[in-house]
Amino acid sequence: MELIISKQNMEKLLVKLQGVSEKRHAIPVLSHFSLEAGNGGVHVTATDLDIIIRDGCEADVVEEGGYLIPTRKLLDVVRVLPTETVTLRLLDSGFVELVAGKSRFKIAGLPMKEFPDLPGREKGEPFTVKASALKLMIDRVLTFTSTEDTRLEVSGVLFEKVTEGKSERLRLVATDGHRLSYVEQHMEGLTERLSEGIIVPRKGVSELRKMVDEASGDVTVSVGESFLSASTDGSEITIRLIGAEFPSYREVIPTSFTRKLIVDREKFAEVLRRVSVIATEKLKSVIMNLKGDEMEVSSVSPDYGEARDFLDVSMEGEELKIGFNSRYLLDVATSSGGENLVIHISNELSPVLFMPEDRDDFIAVVMPIRTAV
Repeated sequence: MELIISKQNMEKLLVKLQGVSEKRHAIPVLSHFSLEAGNGGVHVTATDLDIIIRDGCEADVVEEGGYLIPTRKLLDVVRVLPTETVTLRLLDSGFVELVAGKSRFKIAGLPMKEFPDLPGREKGEPFTVKASALKLMIDRVLTFTSTEDTRLEVSGVLFEKVTEGKSERLRLVATDGHRLSYVEQHMEGLTERLSEGIIVPRKGVSELRKMVDEASGDVTVSVGESFLSASTDGSEITIRLIGAEFPSYREVIPTSFTRKLIVDREKFAEVLRRVSVIATEKLKSVIMNLKGDEMEVSSVSPDYGEARDFLDVSMEGEELKIGFNSRYLLDVATSSGGENLVIHISNELSPVLFMPEDRDDFIAVVMPIRTAV
């Protein structure tokens, strides 16, 4: 195997693969990707057995062939190469040689037969979504997923088809048990498989987000029994679904309130960032003291001291003190978008509803925390 490839193209491919080609893996071969040279280009595949990424680019193929190469190490090498093109060849010794100008590297690889057998592509009814729209939807909810691997049902994002009359919407929902958010968008031609909802793991959604970040057009999505696949601009990702039942999220969304606030979203986020600097690392708790048209946000730490800041608000209802994890509020403020944020509150212990003032496509629910004040 021998090929000449652009350094820039090679680096772009490896950056896409490195998220699933973990450097330290219980199965060493999974830190490698497969590189196949032929048909006027290179085709690469990487997997961690739950996510499969396939991609490719043009290259001048001198001799066809394939080999497994350590992803992270090759990326490290490619990044420091001195020329814009690189020659990559497989030596009889089993090493892969890279030549760029006067620089030469040899990297130990593995034969193709060592790569795990990958599942065949599942048949599913495909639908298309604009890459920019899918990227924005993921950004709205991804931080709300649980990072605890032991809670499978909340360690991913629910993809769900919501139908009202003839209108279809794709809804993405995420929760970690302490907070919840969903975002939705009108979309035609959604597969019926989504009517029952599927859970896509957090890491898979994150890798999907990276793929659509560079895409300019539509993304074709297909949902099978066990996998979700998405492809755009020659890139393809296949993600194993989580076989668990997502919590009944509709039941925790509050519908009645005694207080309503409207705040400038960006100023609210700025106040939270300032005050949370003092907050205790574990809870990051802040207290919102609501009085008339002013909100006082404070944080007290026995180790560092205290912080207070103030924000003008428009408020309906009685005065109230209520505590939150500041990180949860920051996630809401940064994810919701829009100029103003509407906050619906019942009391200091009940779930609080957040939504943009000018849109109804996003909501977030956050549980308050008990405070000593």
